[in-house]
Amino acid sequence: MGQMFNDGSRKPLEIVDIFNNGERGGPLATLKAYNQRMGLCLDQTNMEYLVAEYTNLGRPPTDIELFMWAQVNSEHCRHHVFNATWTIGGTAMKNTLFNMIKNTHKVTPDFTLSAYSDNAAVLAGETGNYWAPDYSSGVWALHKEKVQPLIKVETHNHPTAISP
Repeated sequence: MGQMFNDGSRKPLEIVDIFNNGERGGPLATLKAYNQRMGLCLDQTNMEYLVAEYTNLGRPPTDIELFMWAQVNSEHCRHHVFNATWTIGGTAMKNTLFNMIKNTHKVTPDFTLSAYSDNAAVLAGETGNYWAPDYSSGVWALHKEKVQPLIKVETHNHPTAISP
């Protein structure tokens, strides 16, 4: 456990030359080997995508870029899943999962003051009571004000080996 939180020495930026053909099988095999060695947990589709993108860019990735990709797209944080197209019973759905979630607010916006801002929503509330002191007299008094409930949805609660 101590090694997990141990401060390591700084290292220079590393170019991960997936195009050097050092591994049999080309860039994908090279990236797979790096993924395994560094514990990035990239899946096959992530690696295929990265090879295609860096091929289009005409340069190999850096270690930082691959680690950032692994973090953002780890099983811990699956935003890309929410925005994926999907099929049910052989029928392609017209909306992504996230668009379907947003559709709830679109068709029934009543009582929602704010929605989908930093994965949160503010709902129209009711009048609530609270006790607070009058600072000039020091006497506690009952106060009334509108209470607007905040609902926060956390999309980063999936377990992962690469967790912030």
